[in-house]
Amino acid sequence: DEVLETLLSPEAIAAEEKSGGHRPPAVPANPADRRAHLRVRDSQFLRFRLPTLPTSTLAYLGDLSEGGIFIRTDTKVGPGTMVEVDFPVEHRTHVFLVRCTGQVAWVAQDEQQSPLGRGFGIRFIDPPEEVATLLQSVVLEKLVDGT
Repeated sequence: DEVLETLLSPEAIAAEEKSGGHRPPAVPANPADRRAHLRVRDSQFLRFRLPTLPTSTLAYLGDLSEGGIFIRTDTKVGPGTMVEVDFPVEHRTHVFLVRCTGQVAWVAQDEQQSPLGRGFGIRFIDPPEEVATLLQSVVLEKLVDGT
């Protein structure tokens, strides 16, 4: 497991300062929703790579679950596109670098389609068991802590 420095977006830092150090509340999965996993909001930098681009793109994480993530970005992609992602995950006293391959499940053009804004949701494709377990632990910890 690689330990990284914690990465926080300027937006996350400003929101944390404004809220007195409280993070946005966890977002429980909606039973009517097609998602199979609980998810929590998160706001930090991540990198993603598309097969059509020669380099990775820096974006923001919008929410997180063991089954996938929402990437906040203006980059245009279509459902079904394969994406490789790298993002840090803080758990207990360590920060781990998560690397996964996923497939775009849905695309949001604006705030009417997603409260997180423009971007896309990806579903992880066969994540390593250690990654799925780590993400499940992180989500449950954030739900219990309300962070």
